[in-house]
Amino acid sequence: MDACAVCRDPDRLKQLLVILTSNAIKYTPDGGSVSFRLRSRNGKAELCIRDTGVGIAAEELGRVFERHYRAKQEGLTDPGGSGLGLSLAKWIVEEHKGEILLESTVGVGTEVRVRLPLLIK
Repeated sequence: MDACAVCRDPDRLKQLLVILTSNAIKYTPDGGSVSFRLRSRNGKAELCIRDTGVGIAAEELGRVFERHYRAKQEGLTDPGGSGLGLSLAKWIVEEHKGEILLESTVGVGTEVRVRLPLLIK
């Protein structure tokens, strides 16, 4: 992707990466893993962050991008936070004309995909 860029606001994109990485680490127990993949696909940059954390129940997935919403995490000590991270992440992605998708299974983990249009240099 050396000839392409997605950066309209580098500070906001850094903030997005911090939010998504922090969440993946926060909700993945010791011994679990967090992986990253970045690729160019169909004129978009696609970032995928996958963890082997506690996961999110299907009935809560529709609310995870709401301000102050925090999904219930079975068997996890309260990791803290205000419930603003994913709503801010969604706003940043939308400001960059992209999309953010989240898939999760309780006890298996979560995958977040961010797709942003490429700006050809």
